[in-house]
Amino acid sequence: MASITDRLCDDLNANGLPIDAALDVLADPRCRAVVERLACEDAPTELDELSPRLSPEIAESSDRVALRLRHVVLPKLDDVGLVTYDWTANVVTLDEPGQRVAEYLDRTPDLDETPVSDLTAERQ
Repeated sequence: MASITDRLCDDLNANGLPIDAALDVLADPRCRAVVERLACEDAPTELDELSPRLSPEIAESSDRVALRLRHVVLPKLDDVGLVTYDWTANVVTLDEPGQRVAEYLDRTPDLDETPVSDLTAERQ
């Protein structure tokens, strides 16, 4: 049986996304938080709405979150094809590959809180 990581890589590959770049982006907890939050939205989301929702999860002020989203996180997610970020309107949309990634994130343990020994034991 294929692991969750193997299935995720297969999905990314099937959607023509660069696997290494996508996994590198998803290693960032801020990027994962954005993908998970956008998966809960029914429509494109304005940056001004997204920042306050992420602020408690990321433990930074809403202004700082907005700045980091605008200049770092959203461009990275857009570059790998998980979101579409409209710079002029400050609106972000989770694309189909991003939806698929969100499903995988929902089924995986919280990597920020899982001891490395637990992750190693799962692989054996």
